[in-house]
Amino acid sequence: MFEDLDRQALWDCPSLAKISVEPSTGQLGRFDSVVVLVREGFCDRDLQVSFVSDEERRALIELASDVEMKPKLGSWALTRVKADGVSSSSGGFRSLVLCGIGSNQKQWTPIEAFHIGQTIATLNVGATKKTSVVAIRVRVEDGLTGPVLRSLVEGLLVGGYKDTRFKSEEHGNHVAQFLIKPSTEVKIVVEGTADSLPSRADLAAVETVISGMILTKQLINAPANVTTPAELAAVAATLARMFPESLSLKVLEEADCKRLRMNAFLAVGQGSSLPSKFIHLTYRAEGAIKKKLALVGKAITFDSGGINLKTGPGCMLELMKFDMGGAATILGVAKTIAQLRTPGVELHFIAAACENMCSGSSYRPGDVVQCSNGKTIEIGNTDAEGRVTLSDALVYAESLGVDAIVDIATLTGAAIVALGHDYAPFWTPDSDLAMQIESAARMAGENIWRMPLIESHRELIQSDIADIKNHGSRAGGSVNAALFLQSFIKNTPWSHIDIAGTGWNEKRGGATGYGVRLLVQWILGLSEAKAEV
Repeated sequence: MFEDLDRQALWDCPSLAKISVEPSTGQLGRFDSVVVLVREGFCDRDLQVSFVSDEERRALIELASDVEMKPKLGSWALTRVKADGVSSSSGGFRSLVLCGIGSNQKQWTPIEAFHIGQTIATLNVGATKKTSVVAIRVRVEDGLTGPVLRSLVEGLLVGGYKDTRFKSEEHGNHVAQFLIKPSTEVKIVVEGTADSLPSRADLAAVETVISGMILTKQLINAPANVTTPAELAAVAATLARMFPESLSLKVLEEADCKRLRMNAFLAVGQGSSLPSKFIHLTYRAEGAIKKKLALVGKAITFDSGGINLKTGPGCMLELMKFDMGGAATILGVAKTIAQLRTPGVELHFIAAACENMCSGSSYRPGDVVQCSNGKTIEIGNTDAEGRVTLSDALVYAESLGVDAIVDIATLTGAAIVALGHDYAPFWTPDSDLAMQIESAARMAGENIWRMPLIESHRELIQSDIADIKNHGSRAGGSVNAALFLQSFIKNTPWSHIDIAGTGWNEKRGGATGYGVRLLVQWILGLSEAKAEV
């Protein structure tokens, strides 16, 4: 299958558009498209853009009036006017776009800015094959800050990503692409006096984060017959070859895992014809190490549910390629951190990769399996497999003597029921770690919400014949899963992030890359690096 695909090129990040942030000079610009951000309750004065002609200002006012523009977050309206100084590829016309940024009663947040950037990217401004220039007018009075501008740039870069790698040459030429072409120059023009604007170095760091997010999206979007456990290990090996000065890789084969008594992990994968792989990618900065951290990602490359086969409406069986979203996220983080040459940290990226398939050799409901720490697990449901593989991965991570462990996983449908698709729930008994993660999420522009580890729910995962069981009551299902994972941690500060709802965008039909920016920001906050990207 897909013999003509270049496997290495399959995971390359496409070229990005050129984006700059600059103050307005008040001079008329030679732009092919102009995007004006407006708040609810805006008036004609708010459309007096300094770098367009009087005729274009009138066109903006007419546009707002004709469509009765109500600028809730992400809304937009577009018109085209004849203009001088526009490239021939635009036919002598300039596109004028109004884009809503929501209420005028609050400051603009990084999360909102990221969403707005995504909206602008999907409008296809600057999608011509020849060089074009797009200007985006933002105002200091709208609550402009450095993190907001960075999030706007991130949204612009990642929002127009279009995965055409698996289309034939006629429709996609086996490569991914962006709606905003690499030949497009995007200028974010700031009106008003700003304390500081992102430098070229700041924007380069943003581009680095985006390249990590794109890798994550590509891994999750790829079909399960491409992103196999072996392919995940191969991608990790590629990263180690790209950054030999800081990344090293150990891949444990099934025989290695058996010697280490990782029987819980091995049980999940035994129903598949594909061999399981235990991936351990290590980043070590030059110089003194201040923090040792472990990131553990769930890596079920396809989840059929096993003997408890996923069936019926809403089971999302055809989307179960995304059940390795945690592993894809930590590989995206590894790529980003290595590119940034982040100082002062040693990072361990761990993924127990396998398929959960239904066959004569599959593990069964009622089986008892033993984790590498000796704890026995009763299998109440083979479709609660992620936590079983993570048990061995967490024990392995803690054995490395790290200062903190964060696991990230598409773990439970209950997380979607609880918080939907906009917020990721997370659990930790450690208040300091909780504050670090919440702060990183705010700075990165990703929504997260701390959930309780409810002590009374521990009895729901007690087993009559084993030390613990992997499936409890449906009530509080995501809490029960977190409690199960916590039982495999001894003393190390630990947190679990469930991205079942935030990792996939149902409306746009693809992976979001959620978690890369958050975890990169968390790591930078604990390192000696600049605290923001």
